[in-house]
Amino acid sequence: MEQLASSDLQQIADEIQFLKAQTAFSMIEIGKRLIRVKESLEHGQWIEWLDNQARMNVRSAQRFMKGAQLATQIRNTTALSHLSQTQVLSVLDLGPSSADEFLQTPHSFSSGETKTVEQMTTRETQEAVRKWKAAEQRAKEMEEQNVSLIERSRTIREENEELKRQKNPEPKVVEVAPPDYQDVLQENQEMNTRIAQLTGEMDSIRADYQHKLQDVRDGDRKAQMRELKRLLQEQLKAVGWNHSAALFLYQQLDGNKEASQYLHDFLNDYEQVVRQQITDWHNAMTLNTEEEITACKTV
Repeated sequence: MEQLASSDLQQIADEIQFLKAQTAFSMIEIGKRLIRVKESLEHGQWIEWLDNQARMNVRSAQRFMKGAQLATQIRNTTALSHLSQTQVLSVLDLGPSSADEFLQTPHSFSSGETKTVEQMTTRETQEAVRKWKAAEQRAKEMEEQNVSLIERSRTIREENEELKRQKNPEPKVVEVAPPDYQDVLQENQEMNTRIAQLTGEMDSIRADYQHKLQDVRDGDRKAQMRELKRLLQEQLKAVGWNHSAALFLYQQLDGNKEASQYLHDFLNDYEQVVRQQITDWHNAMTLNTEEEITACKTV
């Protein structure tokens, strides 16, 4: 179990306070830090740390940690970064596989509008999640009914085959069939017909979705580019301002031994963080390049 020093615990608590004021995507980063601290502390120490340093109740911490755990299983994390905390928790409550499909699907509302998740208000997101869950439940129930009908039909056929094999001089298979046999057959046929209709509707919906999704992506690409530039510029400004302010304060301490030791430790940590961030950016650029090459080969 990882042991964190008091300075590390305070630093993480300060980071959480900063991240709480940022976009909803920071909720995932808060959750990761909470998981790390909880794994390093005893139960009583964990609750005390939440109250005194992170200034957060247990229930809120559990929601952040759950969001972080589920987000690691989501492929479309870019869409999550544009949502509020309430929207992120609502979407992640669907589970990883359903959440991925939900994030990629435009949703229609009673007003006649069709929106992606990034374009929705919090109330619209919650409404869309409720409809999605209801549709999944209906599909599950229909599948269970169909399996049940198929099983009943199979059982009846096996019983009839067994009756045929018996050496009864006057076997009458029709007479020994269960009284609801014809009803079962009719229900099975109706269910198969309904499934075929739903399959056709689903294929049509998916085709329409692909068309709309492409339109939405084309329209959002410029906005996403502007947002990327803004975030990178803000990161550079923040790093530059913090560096200048910290350098000034260190110079005022004029060779203080404790300040020098803390600066030495900070530079080691800072170098690791910056190196990891640069590696992440290079990996992202390499991945995009490989995807473009693959797309060209496919064409």
